[in-house]
Amino acid sequence: MKKQIIDQSAHVTAAFVVLMPLLVYPHVLSAALTGFGLGLIREVTEGGNVFSPNSLLDMAFWAAGGALAFLVLA
Repeated sequence: MKKQIIDQSAHVTAAFVVLMPLLVYPHVLSAALTGFGLGLIREVTEGGNVFSPNSLLDMAFWAAGGALAFLVLA
């Protein structure tokens, strides 16, 4: 039981850390989704497998770039 409590508290902490910036800056999420969408369009037009690890990594960085662009420019 103690191990389960420690494990679940780690999940709560991780969710808090990840979601806090999105709740403070709600437009960061839309900017990240826009970046992800642009990355997805790029991956689809390249004709590769969009579910490959490299494509998913590329799209994650497109999303991070969109969020960063909002934080820097807004």
